[in-house]
Amino acid sequence: MTTRAALRTRVRAELNDLGTTRLWPDERLNAWLVESLRWLGRELGLEQAASLTSVAAQASYALPTDVVEVTRVEHPTGVFRLPIAHAGGDIAPAAALDSGVATRDSGLVYDVYGGQLILSPAPDRAGEAIAVRYRGAYAEPTADAGVLDVPLRDEDAVLFSACARACEWLAMDEGKRQRFERQRGASPAAVAREYDGEARAIVRQRRARVASRRLVIRNE
Repeated sequence: MTTRAALRTRVRAELNDLGTTRLWPDERLNAWLVESLRWLGRELGLEQAASLTSVAAQASYALPTDVVEVTRVEHPTGVFRLPIAHAGGDIAPAAALDSGVATRDSGLVYDVYGGQLILSPAPDRAGEAIAVRYRGAYAEPTADAGVLDVPLRDEDAVLFSACARACEWLAMDEGKRQRFERQRGASPAAVAREYDGEARAIVRQRRARVASRRLVIRNE
């Protein structure tokens, strides 16, 4: 697996900044790597699973802290709940929802709010498994030896995103200081847009290759 230091070195190599006098300090590149990891987590995220345990008459359950999006909830075993938002606070988390278009067949639904998984109606038995599948955030290493959990196939997206941020910073710095009037060569802002486009292209390709499956409820 790749460490933060190794990926930062790749960023410097891409930006041609491996000389003795470096344009971007390590601290800034580290911060942009974190921003890029968060961006990629929102766009793709790690496929994760968690198992919670039901408590009788309890509707809310704490989710793992790395949850970006819940994609499936199975409870009771073999039954997949429908995602639904409690609109405008009209329905208390512990209240049973009326049957209708939103609840369709079983009436078993779930909501996610404030880091909590909310089941409606609440489980009537204790000790049952609540199987949750979700997209999780990537780890944010705080030391150079820290290892990234981004799959190798997705590292280039982080690399190009961090390069885009570095070039955006340079363009903004030049604009604020009015350092020089550019006579030739590409502007940092234009290069930043190219890097950002490369990062987003990788995300689009990944989504095209692996389509997440969604539960479809049909009334037959």
